[in-house]
Amino acid sequence: METWTDVLFTRPVAGSTTSRPPPSGSESPCPPGTSPRLCTPGYDAIHQAAPVDGERNPLLLTQRQAEPLPFSVAMCRSGLCTVTPAGGTIVNVLCAYLRMPYTLPDAHLPEDADDTARDVQEQRVQEREVRLTAQRILSTRLYPGRNPDHPHETFWANMNLDLTGATLIDFHPIGCRINIGRFDGATFTGTTRFDDATFTGHAWFEHATFTGEAHYPDATFNGRAMFSHATFTGDVWFNRVTFTGTAWFSRATFAEGAFYIDTTFAGDALFNATFTATTNFDGATFHVLVPPNIRRFMGRPPQDSNT
Repeated sequence: METWTDVLFTRPVAGSTTSRPPPSGSESPCPPGTSPRLCTPGYDAIHQAAPVDGERNPLLLTQRQAEPLPFSVAMCRSGLCTVTPAGGTIVNVLCAYLRMPYTLPDAHLPEDADDTARDVQEQRVQEREVRLTAQRILSTRLYPGRNPDHPHETFWANMNLDLTGATLIDFHPIGCRINIGRFDGATFTGTTRFDDATFTGHAWFEHATFTGEAHYPDATFNGRAMFSHATFTGDVWFNRVTFTGTAWFSRATFAEGAFYIDTTFAGDALFNATFTATTNFDGATFHVLVPPNIRRFMGRPPQDSNT
């Protein structure tokens, strides 16, 4: 059986060979400066473990850091810190955490900011680190390796992601294999990379917002791919993507470049979208019908199995 500690932390505490053991019944489970409401056996299982990649463990909460992880603590209180090797419970917990409301820290805090503003800024920076850690866990555990027929032992197969309405920061599930993915209404900040990712089921990105570049080259969508009402404010690349099922970009908005070079649409494709910058569908293949408003973006002769 894997525990939160097994999954989230694989390195010992700096200067030792093992993680710090949980406190005995006679000792206080509260590290100095930690919020008393987090002093539970579950707290220690999650938060008192090793640094990540040689850095201070972002999940080791202090009094100021107490707020970012109430959900995971509640899960431990409910007895869900221990999960099966399939990882389903952990995936659900991480997704639930990432769905929680979050405001990014200011890019530049004014020099005359008061103490309250500085405290809020610090909390947001600390929570960003926790969120990036959660995203890295998902990206690592959903990556089967270069040979999907012989996946890594750490790979969690057949996982569904429900990140509806989540705020995702530089999200990079490169090469990941996901069953059903729900990203409706999510906000992708920074650079988003789904390079070589595979969705074995349906993928929903309806009403999602991408504030930076979005990369999907060589991705595969075996079910429906729904990008209706999505907003892309930066360049987006769907080069060499395979859409096996329906690909819907109804009322999507592309503020910068949109590239679908050598992309394959095996099912219905709907593109009554708004393109405002460079758009390229060179070499795209439509097995059902080339959408009339897309032909003008195809420098090479359109490939349509019905023509």
